[in-house]
Formats: sequence, C-alpha cells, structure tokens
Amino acid sequence: MKNKPSLSRSLITALAVVVVFLAFAYGVQVTDVNFETTRSVDRLTSLKRVIRALVKPDLIEYDLTETFIEIPFYLPCPEDQEIEVPEPDTSGPYLTASEYCASPDETVIIEGHNLIPRTSGPLDFITASGVKKTLGDFRVDDTGSFEVEVTMPIRQPVAEAQHIRATARVRVGAPKLTETAIVTWDKIVETVFMALLATAIGTVLAIPVSFLAARNLMAENKSPLSSVALAIIGWPVGIYLGFKGYSLARSLLTPMMADITNNLIGIAVGLLVVFVILRWAFSSTKRTGLARVGRIVALVLAGLAAVGVMLFLEELARNVGRSLIEPLGGFGFIGNFLFQLGEAATLIIPAFTALGAGAVLGSTLGGIGQTISDKSPAPLVKVVESILPGPLEAVQATGANRLQTIIYAVVPQIVSPYISFTLYRWDINVRMSTIIGFVGGGGIGFLLQQNINLLDYRAASAQMLAIAVVVAIMDYVSSAIRERIV
Repeated sequence: MKNKPSLSRSLITALAVVVVFLAFAYGVQVTDVNFETTRSVDRLTSLKRVIRALVKPDLIEYDLTETFIEIPFYLPCPEDQEIEVPEPDTSGPYLTASEYCASPDETVIIEGHNLIPRTSGPLDFITASGVKKTLGDFRVDDTGSFEVEVTMPIRQPVAEAQHIRATARVRVGAPKLTETAIVTWDKIVETVFMALLATAIGTVLAIPVSFLAARNLMAENKSPLSSVALAIIGWPVGIYLGFKGYSLARSLLTPMMADITNNLIGIAVGLLVVFVILRWAFSSTKRTGLARVGRIVALVLAGLAAVGVMLFLEELARNVGRSLIEPLGGFGFIGNFLFQLGEAATLIIPAFTALGAGAVLGSTLGGIGQTISDKSPAPLVKVVESILPGPLEAVQATGANRLQTIIYAVVPQIVSPYISFTLYRWDINVRMSTIIGFVGGGGIGFLLQQNINLLDYRAASAQMLAIAVVVAIMDYVSSAIRERIV
C-alpha cells in the first residue's frame, strides 16, 4: 500500500523549491549578470573578434614577402582644387578607386588588379603624418583581382593628398613554429615538472604521516603518563643535540671534502664504519644493563658516521655537478641537477639530523617511562587502514618484531596503492600548477594570464590548447598505469 504524501512533506518540498529559486535569483544579482548588455552591438563585435582569435591559435607561421600598392586619396574632397585621377601602371599590380576623395565616414570601393592569385593582406589608410588606419582586409581571387568596400576614417581635414595602401603578402618557404608556440612549449614542460617535483616532495612527507594518521594503527597506541612526559622532554633535547652533532661533524669533515677523491674515500669509510657498528650492535645477545648502554653508545656513533656519509655525499654531488655543467654542453642540466641536489642537502641534512636525534631520544626516554610505569607495552602494529589483517597475523605468528612486521606484511600491501595514488596526485597537480601560475608561481599559467591581460587572444588560445592536450595525455597515461598497477 502506497503512503500518501503528507502535508508537512509537501510544504517542505515547496519551501526547498522557493529557497533554491531565491538562491539563484540572488546569485544573478550579486554577479551582475545582464544579458541585455551582452546583446549590444559593441559587445557582439568584441565577442566575434575574441572568438576569431581563439579559434586561430598562434602556433604556425610562414616567412612572408610583402608588396605595397598605393593610390593618392583626399580626405575630405578639396573645395577649390580639381582632383587628378592617377593613370595606373597596368604592367604590374595596381589599385583603382570608385572615388579619389570622400568625406569622413563615407564608403568607397577599392579594386586591385594584376596581383598574385589567392593572396591576402590588409588595406590601410595612410595619413599625411604617416599614421596607419586599417580599413579592412582583402583576398585576391583566381584572376588576380579583388574588390573591397571600405568606410573612410574620421580625421581632421588635410589639404594635400593622403594614400590608401594595399599590402599583398605571399608565403614563402615551409611552415615553422611561432615564438608563441616555442615559449608555450617551454612553459608547459616547466609546469609538468613543477607538478612532478611537488608530487615527489609531498609524497615523501606524506608516507610517514599516513602511518601516524591510520586509525587502526593509532588506536592501539596507549602510553602511560610517565612515558609521554619523558618523550616530550626527550624531543627538544634530542633536536638540540642533533644540531650540535651535525655542526661538530661538519666542522671536523670540511677540510677533508675538498675534491671528489676525498669524497669517495669518506663515503666508503663511513659506510664501512656504520656497517661494522650496526652488525656488532644487533648481533649481541647479552641483555645486561652494561650491554644495553654499550649498544646505545654504538648506535649514537653509527648515527654520527651516517651523518658524515651524508655530508660527503652532499659535497660529492656539488663537486661532480659543478665539474659536469660545462663539459656536457647541451646536457649541462644534468650537472646542474646534481649541484642543486647538493645545495638542497645542505638545507635538509641539519633538519634530518635534528629530527632523527629528537625521535631517537624521545623514543628512548618514552620506553624508559613505559618501564617505570610497570606496564607491559601493548603491541603496536603500524598498518594503514585499508590493508588486510591476514598477512600481519601470519608474520606476527612467526615471532617477527614490529619492524619486520612492517617490512614483510605492511609494505608489500601498500606499494601498489601508493604508486597509484602518487600518479593520480601528479595528474591533479599538473592542473593545479596552472592556477599557481596565475598568482605568480611561473609556468604556463603565468604566461596565459599575461596574454589575456594584453588581449593577445591568439597567444592565449595556444596556451589553452597546450594545457588541454597535456591534461588529456596525463589523464590517459595516469589512468592506464594505475589500472596495470592496481
């Protein structure tokens, strides 16, 4: 049995319709929508001009040869002077006019003869001072002639003869890319790689945060007050000690980082030291307090050696990049990339060292606080919310610790989704980077805004076409790769 519509439901529906109607009506008011002005002659003329420019993007051009043909013309007609009609030279291109004088805003028919068939060009009025006023365009037919009706411009009266000039343009040579097309290509490539770098940096920062933000991970992380208090103390102290350790390592190693050979030796020695220390620390089975203290000291030394390796790598990238920029010539950007990696490492390594030291000391003191509270630590399984619990339980059943559980049960499940989502974000960032350009971030967006402001709609059309093509290609490629991965 069907339910009959109630009065209250009908009233609510009617009220919703009224609210939606009022919202749209108010939106038209505040956005100043006025279709009456859109139908005005001036607006329609401007709209036609813009549309014509947009459908003819400035991508291809030809070298042109120009032929100028002129006839004298009086504007307005002289009162006390008889106009002499010039005798045309019919051996070459020439112009004739229905009248050789006219008042401003009157129409005159201009004819051209003996021109190259199927050529075109502008028809201009040349004033006595040399100012050019466009009267229109002409197109030569198959017989080499054209006929155009033009309106004379409104100018101040001049006694002497002025001129009407036809400029016949002929294409020569093969088509070539315009300057606009070349600049558009450079900027669209810049935009794609801006999005790539932003995606890579964002992904690196998002991976650890994704573990911390997973509800099924953090819900089991319960710590007593003593553990939290000591961890809070340990973080700032660790960050301070990390900065000090970095400064000490840099001051000691700077004299040894002068050339590439020393950099390679330093990296090899540092990696060997780290390997030996970690092998000893993790192979020891003693559980005494002295053994634990020794293990902590060894890990600190391994951390300092790792910082030294990163410093040698930083200087190696800088030295190798600087030495390759000129020898590689056109591929010098590879050397510049290596050099910039070294410069970026100069900013990243201190922060990485400080945060690493803060995390280690905070975690260590937190563990001590957990022990003091005399509570057994609850198992912390670091997983993201979408993974299957079966592999986790299977790996844990073998006696694996937390790190081994993450490596063998969590990471294999999240690699494919992470790659898929990274490609998806790159696709989105390519589109967003266009908007970044509008606010001064560079790339194709900045060029597009500049040409719109200059009313250069043919150039703007080329940039919009490039954005549409690149976005479509990125969308297709990203979708195809994600389908194969997932």
